[in-house]
Amino acid sequence: MRRSALPTSVPAPTAFLLLTPESPELRSAVVPPADVIVLDVQTSGRRGAALAWLSSRTVTSPPVWLRLHAMGSDQLTADLVAFGDMADGIVLSGVRRSADLDRVATHTGRTPLIPVVDSAAALLCAPSLARHRRVGRLGFTSLAAAGDLTDDMLCPQNTAAWVHRHIAAASAAARLPGPVGGLHPRPLDEDELRHEARTAHRAGFTGFCTSTVRQVDAVREVFQGGAARPVASAVTGA
Repeated sequence: MRRSALPTSVPAPTAFLLLTPESPELRSAVVPPADVIVLDVQTSGRRGAALAWLSSRTVTSPPVWLRLHAMGSDQLTADLVAFGDMADGIVLSGVRRSADLDRVATHTGRTPLIPVVDSAAALLCAPSLARHRRVGRLGFTSLAAAGDLTDDMLCPQNTAAWVHRHIAAASAAARLPGPVGGLHPRPLDEDELRHEARTAHRAGFTGFCTSTVRQVDAVREVFQGGAARPVASAVTGA
């Protein structure tokens, strides 16, 4: 039987902030306003800077997830050896099968894994990824960043709704908290962010990530401004 990722009395984090190790927000005495910091090692490549910041962070810092190099990258193994179980979660892109998570879990102890659905292959195996014993939550990138999830059969709006609902249903079936959207480094303007966040929220997602500090409040407004839609209703349209 899989272990629940979070006690039922603990609300799942909602507002996620993607930062690189050299971000000025991490050098400030002011704690970033997000529920979770996603430290982007993949984009920056600055493993040493990330290690230094993790080693020196204070108890008042929000929980930290690490966005490591993608599955299949020569850099991923070095990431896993360097960071071990230092973070509160590991965000993984390029995951194609649950066996990919077995490899990562040998290095990360009981640290929750967050596989990001970023391809048709990952979408197909989302239910098995969600059931993996080390997965704490599913993530999603965006349709713009996952080109093989779109075609000419459905309009972009219907495709987005279907993809988000499939991921949310996989999470619900595995008794995980709702997925986290926006786990990609491309900055969004305010209108894009609100549109993508609302699409995710309507589908049953319970969190969203931004790479801009000033947009954290917009994420909270979307996800905490009203009661979250039950996943079953989001999937069935009831």
